[in-house]
Amino acid sequence: MFEFHNISTKSNEYIDTKEKYKQELEKFKDYAQYLTDKAGKANKSSQKASSYMRSLVRLIIGYEVKFKDSISTLNNFDTYKKLMKITEIEGFKEFNGNTNHFYSATLGCLLSYITYLNSENEEKVDIELNSQNQYSGKSKLISFEDTDLKNVKRKEKRSIQNTYFYPRNYHESVKAKKKSGWVCEFDNSHKTFINESDKMPHVEAHHLIPMAAQGLYENSIDFSGNIISLCPTCHRRIHHSIDEDKKQMLKYFYEKRRNIYKSMDIDISLKELYKMYGILK
Repeated sequence: MFEFHNISTKSNEYIDTKEKYKQELEKFKDYAQYLTDKAGKANKSSQKASSYMRSLVRLIIGYEVKFKDSISTLNNFDTYKKLMKITEIEGFKEFNGNTNHFYSATLGCLLSYITYLNSENEEKVDIELNSQNQYSGKSKLISFEDTDLKNVKRKEKRSIQNTYFYPRNYHESVKAKKKSGWVCEFDNSHKTFINESDKMPHVEAHHLIPMAAQGLYENSIDFSGNIISLCPTCHRRIHHSIDEDKKQMLKYFYEKRRNIYKSMDIDISLKELYKMYGILK
């Protein structure tokens, strides 16, 4: 059932698969090494990143043999969802445990990597969203629709200068800020300032499940229940702080929103959320 685990790195199928995705695999390995170094939990001689890469090659081979389907690229969520089908095979949990959980760890690293690939572009839209107001000029990426979102399908990406982005709904971010009472949801004692555009305390909208991961879900994650209001300092913290500080924030907000996600048919665990923020453990 899990014969791919025993495929030799010297076999033709391994060599051919590695060659087919050579550049993508190298970038994946570099990212895995970055996360390993950042976590500071591996010594200099650690081969964890290389092991992740080898495991990913074997997962690709295993998927294509088992499901009679091909994989075109490693860089999108469709590929991640395909490879995750292996985890649904009977006996995977025991097999994964017997292999030191390396295959689930590899898939977790892939989830983190694909989210990372989308982050730079999507964060540009988030910056634009937080600078918008009702009098701002027309934007191709920010809509002002009055919607009552309930299990709404995700919108298609929009192309601007050959780069693709998911659009945002300005009214959903305002709705989230109103629900928060225009205070920082992580610590309501944090003082900001009165924003000139709306004459309200300045808080910034942040999608807890990042829009960089929208491709993982059929339903939209651009709804007020997935948007948290943060003071500028806490907004920087959730993006740029050390892993332990990020985990504290992510766990706090996830516990408050997990039932909302269920009601919106968004399936996500806390561990998956951590990985979307580059935290493997």
